[in-house]
Amino acid sequence: ACTDVEYGEIEDYSVKIVDPTTIAIDEVKIYPNPVIDVLNITRTSNNSLFSIYDMSGRLIKNGNVNDQKVDVSYLSKGVYVISVVIADNDSKEFKFIKK
Repeated sequence: ACTDVEYGEIEDYSVKIVDPTTIAIDEVKIYPNPVIDVLNITRTSNNSLFSIYDMSGRLIKNGNVNDQKVDVSYLSKGVYVISVVIADNDSKEFKFIKK
């Protein structure tokens, strides 16, 4: 709340302190897109889980991200969705094209 004082104004602000070891879900990105063999996923750890779905929603594969990479060489050409689970069970989905 703001309070008027004789020579100005005082304002209160909330401060959110964030643990620097946590990963913001918006910071996670994939590249290259379109991809040929290996999809890179930034800001993930080896315990991050992924699931790949085709455009009909059928689960194709799931597993752990390894060194911020996921092998997609086995996929046929087409459009897929990868869901990446980050800390605290937050997940982010990305659409990607397999060349």
